[in-house]
Amino acid sequence: MVKKGAILLLLAMLCIWSYWRTSGSDQDPYLITDYSRLHPVKVERIVSGEEEQQLVKLLQEAKKHNMTVSIAGQRHSQGGHTYYKDGIVIDMTSYNRILEIRPEAKKMTVQAGATWADVQRAINPYGLSVKSMQSQNIFTVGGSISVNAHGRELRNGTLMESVESFRLLTAEGEIREVSRTNDAELFSLALGGYGLFGVILDVTLTLTDDELYRLTTDQVLVKDYPAYFRKDILGDSSMRMHLSRISLIPGEGYFQDMYAINYALDSEGDLSDYNHLAVREQGVLPAKILFNLNREFPWAKDWFWQLQQRYFESQDGQRISRNNAMASPSAFMEYHQPGSNDLLQEYFIPMDEFPALCKRWGRLYLNRNWICSI
Repeated sequence: MVKKGAILLLLAMLCIWSYWRTSGSDQDPYLITDYSRLHPVKVERIVSGEEEQQLVKLLQEAKKHNMTVSIAGQRHSQGGHTYYKDGIVIDMTSYNRILEIRPEAKKMTVQAGATWADVQRAINPYGLSVKSMQSQNIFTVGGSISVNAHGRELRNGTLMESVESFRLLTAEGEIREVSRTNDAELFSLALGGYGLFGVILDVTLTLTDDELYRLTTDQVLVKDYPAYFRKDILGDSSMRMHLSRISLIPGEGYFQDMYAINYALDSEGDLSDYNHLAVREQGVLPAKILFNLNREFPWAKDWFWQLQQRYFESQDGQRISRNNAMASPSAFMEYHQPGSNDLLQEYFIPMDEFPALCKRWGRLYLNRNWICSI
């Protein structure tokens, strides 16, 4: 009898602990939020985007009843615009078909809810690649062009540069064909407009060739970075992508040491040996454990940076296809701790101001947990 009572007491304690751990509003199943989980609210309903006339009817109904409508993809772009209190949320992730691929013209048309992974899987067999996108391929096409996203690609600008046209469903329920020559003002407003000008239904993208790159890694000091970037990266026509990381280890190299990872065109290798798209990310569990330790403990930050340095150095000279380079790992960064989350903050800094800003950041954030990439 005593044993049963102890077991029941343990179960009750576990229930209380679980309730306490998940009692935050960001864990409430009756509320909706974005990836940041900062502002959960109750919405009127969530509607999955299924087909065009369904969405037209939905917007006409919302206008008739004076209701707000928001558009959501993967909900990574933060700010609350993907949902509104007591409004209707259109979940576009099911509106995701590849409509057309024209390999000779290097163009494709895709529904807005498709992810970049869907796009890559569709065009990789044709030896084609997207011109620009974020550094990971988990986001939706519509979401990415709604924020006019960019990535580590050096030569093709932001996503707007690779959008030829799109169809936009306006608040009045009207579908408009939008391009640089047709509805030019709306073209520039909707790309980067965060859904304020309507629902992007499908997009025609201009593509480029898949290519073979050789990775090079360099150690750089923050103070030397502007000159290095101008001369060795922008000044080298073979460079296609670039990424740099700053040391956040308190000590001599704090906000001073950097590692640069560069993707240079490789004309000697055979692309067919490297263009098989990875189906699954490798080493997610150990990477996630290390990343979480880095979040929590000062000693782990130092250890994690040393491991990153070794990893960067091991990449030097390796080959990778453009499509694989534009599908970098993301699963290890996923963080679902109730009541807390990681946020991506982006700062657009004049190149020559970068060293001075890093110096100020180094003083301000000495005791904060940052993962910083350029």
